Amino acid sequence: MAFTQSPCFRRYDRSYSKASDEGEVTGTTGKIGKVLVVDDDNDQRKLLGSILELRGYSVETAENGRDALMKMRRGERPCLVLLDLMMPIMDGWKFWKELVNDQTLAATPVVVVSGVAEFPAARSIGAVAHLRKPVDLTKLYDVLAEHC
Repeated sequence: MAFTQSPCFRRYDRSYSKASDEGEVTGTTGKIGKVLVVDDDNDQRKLLGSILELRGYSVETAENGRDALMKMRRGERPCLVLLDLMMPIMDGWKFWKELVNDQTLAATPVVVVSGVAEFPAARSIGAVAHLRKPVDLTKLYDVLAEHC
């Protein structure tokens, strides 16, 4: 495994394989699904989105909690939400409160991705994990493998 360092992400390279029957791209993360990236930082959204798409995931992005909820309610439910906590309009805590009160969305796993929040704060909103910025891609891939 080759490890590389970038200003935004620590990462390592993993190989891909193709499922022979269905032509689906699968990697070491298992079943590929849709991931919603919620962050007010456009660069973070683009970078995380690009990394996930390269791994074979379908990606949707939102710049705040309100936009994320609107997208979730009108489209396919994601297998995982990557959520920043500090955002304008609707922050991560308000997003969480709305999410758990919506029976069709309440079971969606949420991972807090933040440079500010510690894991206890992430746990307090029911997050399945906390990934600290800069994101360690090994940990991200492990969380994706578990939930997608």
